[in-house]
Amino acid sequence: MSAIQIIDAAELLEAPPPKIEWAIEGLLPVGTVGDIFGPPGEGKSSLTLDLAIAVSSRAGGWYGLPCIAGPVVLLGGERSGIAAFARDLHRASQGRNVDPGMLVLPQNEHGDCPPMWAWDKHSDQWATTPWGKQVNEWVLAIKPVLMIIDTLASAASGSDIVNQPQQYDLGITIRQWAKMLGDPTVLTISHTNQASAIQEVPQRLHYLSRAGGNGLPGALRWIAGVTRLRGGEMDMVPGGHDYDPRDPVKRFLAFGVSKHNEMSLPPWTPERPAIVQMNPDGGLALVPTTRDAFMAHYPQMAGDNDKQPRKARKKKADVDPKPSPRDNEYLQAKNGGDHERTW
Repeated sequence: MSAIQIIDAAELLEAPPPKIEWAIEGLLPVGTVGDIFGPPGEGKSSLTLDLAIAVSSRAGGWYGLPCIAGPVVLLGGERSGIAAFARDLHRASQGRNVDPGMLVLPQNEHGDCPPMWAWDKHSDQWATTPWGKQVNEWVLAIKPVLMIIDTLASAASGSDIVNQPQQYDLGITIRQWAKMLGDPTVLTISHTNQASAIQEVPQRLHYLSRAGGNGLPGALRWIAGVTRLRGGEMDMVPGGHDYDPRDPVKRFLAFGVSKHNEMSLPPWTPERPAIVQMNPDGGLALVPTTRDAFMAHYPQMAGDNDKQPRKARKKKADVDPKPSPRDNEYLQAKNGGDHERTW
């Protein structure tokens, strides 16, 4: 039995707080285990692959935010084979070079990436699979700085998103796994409930919109959402009022961190997300939008300090159903209130 260790708050308050080491400056701390969610086909895999290339290519930044550099491991992946993955890489790289051994995806002799963990119904806990043990030994040797699991359901056999205790235990299992591997930053990718797609953008990006309630999110410290902009939401994009959503030339994604327990308010939240343009060739680019454009579209998200004309703040949103004032107050409280931020 291990001895009890007592942490005294008075001692911690005697010294300045430790500085955060960032995987992405202001957005994602090093060593975080987090989840990126959204309905199928919204752009989650494309966005995280873009991040993986930025880190493994030593680009030094991701959409203007300084980021770490080093080896990246992709586990799983919703692809039909190595040929599909190669096409995804060529589309996403956009001229960025990746050195050998910097961005890797393990697979078995059948070309698959089997589950890392399996739910044991007899013991009511997650057990590491034989494949998971092989991957652990290999990861310990290459020491990646970033690991991406796409998707979480493919890595955890027997996962039941409505079983909150099981999902909470899965989050704890992944956190312990990451610590055993040397605390790389780990991001999982998971799907939300399809019903959340009818909500307005801030609600779609909030972690409470994802399937499974507080199971997995309750065990994690960082949760981010991805969703496509649709219809009347296009006026948040410069020139977007002329955009035809049926046009296959490009589409727009919103990305925001909605749970950030161990850090200050991030630059991109559900109320003020990053808007990313996705082209048919797979390339992604941050859209130079403004905070006012988003607040004009969602005036109910604006606080008393927002410098907007009263008429703009009273503009009705084009997407139904509309959230209740209570929902908006809850979202603002969960995301640090309505502080001034620079996009």
